[in-house]
Amino acid sequence: MAKLGELYRKLTKSDIMILEYMVSIIGKYEYIPVENFMRKFRKIWNQKEIVARIKKLNELGLIQKHANVEAYRLKSIGLDCVAIYMLVNNNIIKALGDPIGVGKESIIFNGLTPDGNIVAIKFYKIGRRSFRHVVKVRPYTTHIENDSWLIRSILAGKREKEALTVLNKCHIIGIPRLYGHALHTIVIEFIDGINLYKVYRIDNPLEIFNQIIDVVRNSYKCAKIIHGDLSEYNIMVQFDDVVKSYIIDWPQYVLANDPQAPDVLKKDIVQLARFFNRRFKLDIHPDRILENILT
Repeated sequence: MAKLGELYRKLTKSDIMILEYMVSIIGKYEYIPVENFMRKFRKIWNQKEIVARIKKLNELGLIQKHANVEAYRLKSIGLDCVAIYMLVNNNIIKALGDPIGVGKESIIFNGLTPDGNIVAIKFYKIGRRSFRHVVKVRPYTTHIENDSWLIRSILAGKREKEALTVLNKCHIIGIPRLYGHALHTIVIEFIDGINLYKVYRIDNPLEIFNQIIDVVRNSYKCAKIIHGDLSEYNIMVQFDDVVKSYIIDWPQYVLANDPQAPDVLKKDIVQLARFFNRRFKLDIHPDRILENILT
């Protein structure tokens, strides 16, 4: 399979225009009839040129032809290319590197900003295989009536951008810096660390736990936001001269004024305490921590 960056470099502005059109009507069709492309672009290109561009995108694997009729649907990698174009065009990134992490709902690449800063570029990939998890921890997707996993991914990216924007305004230590956003994609600072679930030995695990709780507390009190799915899988630990902890993956956030907020906050703290108690043999009482945050 060709690398995403290599595929993107094969595209012209005209190719991007086709893909952008498909994004713009993503909620109306699963497969877009070829007649729609003809009507949309007839003032720019003739029929032969339109067909040639659609054929190219199909051969690159960015769109997919229906098995029985002349209609096409946008694939996830096609959405990726549109997002890259938007990020480059808005001077958020200038280069896309290699994948550095793959999860159930996203794939993360390294990249560079125009200023030369190393960043992490996360493309949400919410799909059928993760549907049970999506419904369980991402209730914001349940109002989507059609079966568009691309729309769910776009919504996840939008929500994480919203959360990080507010959190960054509060200058909370332990929250990654947001550089930008496009569709289902966010660009954040690169954290040279390791996911907490991969850590088995720490000199002072209670210190790490308290760092994370400080992020939870400050997010709640300053940004009025609760993570909503806090666990060892969305916490990163950076082992440098000073150990630092970061909370990542915020699209499932809940506002502090939500009626369910206390229960969500309690669930986050209980899950975190349970992990530290089990992994590092601590004796943390989540109820006391919850009371301290809420008062």
